[in-house]
Amino acid sequence: MTQKRYTGSKFSFERPEVWIPTSEEDAKKEIPFLIKIFKKYGKIKTILDVGCGMGRHTHLLSKKGYKCEGVEPHPKMIEYAKKHYPDVTYKVNSMQDINYKNQFDAVMCIFSIIVFNKSNEEAIRTLKNFYRALKKNGILILETFNCINWISNPSFRKEFEEIDKQNNEKVVYREWINTNNQSYVSERTYYDLKTQKKKGSFTKESRMFFPLELKFFLEQAGFEVLDMFSSNDLSEMTFKDKILDKRRILVVAKKK
Repeated sequence: MTQKRYTGSKFSFERPEVWIPTSEEDAKKEIPFLIKIFKKYGKIKTILDVGCGMGRHTHLLSKKGYKCEGVEPHPKMIEYAKKHYPDVTYKVNSMQDINYKNQFDAVMCIFSIIVFNKSNEEAIRTLKNFYRALKKNGILILETFNCINWISNPSFRKEFEEIDKQNNEKVVYREWINTNNQSYVSERTYYDLKTQKKKGSFTKESRMFFPLELKFFLEQAGFEVLDMFSSNDLSEMTFKDKILDKRRILVVAKKK
């Protein structure tokens, strides 16, 4: 997703947090499992976070001794990251356009960033970019929503709302499946909690990937898939979560 591919509203440009809602406190809960993966599958010292958002995970990992770099196509997010976390290198770039070569021990692409590859061609191009960015035997951590969970449970919600007390907002969600594109569409509308006045809205469309489909794309890009895990939340995930039926899925793959 490059800047020219980005189709968000003016509201989401001005408020990048609506794209990556993870707070620093939430990120702190998610870091331990990522570190366990780094220790189990390789000797990881350098990390590239693709779709780093506002930089919270790279910042926390850098505090643990890892040398991190983050890339993100949303300029406002990078602006935020550079201002708040100057200990990490951040660049504006897309996963389809990065051009690193044999530079990192690990690449991570979490929180469903991979779903912004809407075509098979874009997905393969992105994964090949990840492959090139890694050193030999480097690992890729790919984490996204598990759409097979919607079928097996079923758990897909068409309309719902959430209260965000921190921002004094009510968020109304309307979501549906675009069957022709194998994607899901999420429309979010934000209201002032006290006045109920509409503050803004934006819509995003995300490619749906099934577990075996992800494995196939990774293998086509040259990776060896080492493990797949599934949990309702990254902060809850463990190495025992091998049944791929929960809301989130995490894939660990290695550059051959």
